[in-house]
Amino acid sequence: MATLKTIAPATWTIAPEQTNNTSLNLWSKFNTFADSQKANHTLWFFIVLMVHGVFFLPLPAVLMFYFNAPVGV
Repeated sequence: MATLKTIAPATWTIAPEQTNNTSLNLWSKFNTFADSQKANHTLWFFIVLMVHGVFFLPLPAVLMFYFNAPVGV
């Protein structure tokens, strides 16, 4: 009885991949940095959370005070 062979010998070769990184060099550097910071993703989350709370949330109140905006309470 003939059986099917599940492991076929590989008869092809993989050509080396040629990439052109001249136009995306900055993006590649950012991706490399982001991949290297995978272990620190909780730290980066808290940094972003603190920046958001300290700078972006008080910004409307500061602008209203600076430009004497009428605030109806």
